[in-house]
Amino acid sequence: MAMKSTKYYIFTGLLSILPITATYWIIVNLFQFFSRPGAAIVEFIFTDKVPQYIPQITGFILTILFIYFIGLFVSNVLGKRIYAWLEDIFSLKD
Repeated sequence: MAMKSTKYYIFTGLLSILPITATYWIIVNLFQFFSRPGAAIVEFIFTDKVPQYIPQITGFILTILFIYFIGLFVSNVLGKRIYAWLEDIFSLKD
């Protein structure tokens, strides 16, 4: 039985970390994207003194709602068709 090379294990490790890193990056960017409008909504509703953590909580809730609605849309029949169509466009089929 031949031993696998170090390059193989490094490449396998990188490939296993890549989806986790991409997911983390997407969620962090979504959170930052939704925190700005979330802060504006909170400041509009609470014109007095706004606790510092409330805009972050609002951004978190908006991020979770966005992910939920994307999942709801993709699981829908129309969403499945659009998702399959986009997958066909982005795949490297000859």
